[in-house]
Amino acid sequence: EKSVGLLPSKFIDTETRRPHIAAIKQLANNLKGFRHVRIIGDPGSGKTHLAYEAVANSLSKGLVLYTESPDKMVESTLMGRLIATSKAGHIILIADDCDLQIAMRLEEKLKNVAKHFLLITIFGELGKDSMLDAQRVDVKPLESEALQDIFAGYEIPKEKQTWLADLCQGSPRAAHAIGWLVSNNPDVDYADHFPKLDNIWESVVTSPDGPRSPDGKIKLTVARCIALFRKVAWGSIHGESGRAAIDKVIALVSKYDATTVNDAIQSLYNGRILQGSSTLFITPKLLHIKLWCDWWDAFEYLVTDEWLKTAFEGNMQEWFN
Repeated sequence: EKSVGLLPSKFIDTETRRPHIAAIKQLANNLKGFRHVRIIGDPGSGKTHLAYEAVANSLSKGLVLYTESPDKMVESTLMGRLIATSKAGHIILIADDCDLQIAMRLEEKLKNVAKHFLLITIFGELGKDSMLDAQRVDVKPLESEALQDIFAGYEIPKEKQTWLADLCQGSPRAAHAIGWLVSNNPDVDYADHFPKLDNIWESVVTSPDGPRSPDGKIKLTVARCIALFRKVAWGSIHGESGRAAIDKVIALVSKYDATTVNDAIQSLYNGRILQGSSTLFITPKLLHIKLWCDWWDAFEYLVTDEWLKTAFEGNMQEWFN
């Protein structure tokens, strides 16, 4: 639980998610051969929490390994030990933020060796996943009633829950972020103070500093610059291109030095606004869209056609477009 950073009490069970949980739990209860479950859904939709809920209530709950950096694990000595152990041992591996390439490599290494192994890979984008020998689970947005249950857990009055649920557009992470903010500011009339979701998100992104504080303004600017891209190459072999792209965008709009930017990125990562290891992405998706719009509203006048053509390279140009 500590390593995954999830609160089981916060999971909302719904009719649409119950069959997925039951199917994964059944596989976890009966570890025979090699099985692979591929969980796909928008950032902030509850994919990791769904996987955790399924295995935490299974007969194999004591056999679970979790990694948030499968790209690093697959290249490490741990992978060799895992393969050796899988020949006889019973193992469940949850590989979070696992893109298609890494999922294929894990399958390739384990499929013909593991005797009692359940691999659960999780990713925020749909790709050519039919190439995998996997049972796919598509995590859909939460229904309004489920989001209202989340707000009830933060003791938000019933008459306010529907209005807030409509702002979240199906994202449980958005609901928890808003619920936490409201419950930790009991003296604020949030219906007036946060007339729309944009204002709420600025407080969430800059917490605990606030959007008007110096540190809060830095975090907002850095988050908006990152939001120009669908995702940012970071810890992978393409990480240098990702960092270079972010540096160019930040240099266009501010005079922040590298230490200031790195501190802001780490703070956004600690607050789970940024997630990922080989690539960084903003979660939930609704926040990403808001920050993207903010950047263009504030800085479009600085952008030239020449800058757009030459600023980024490789994947970063594709992810910018």
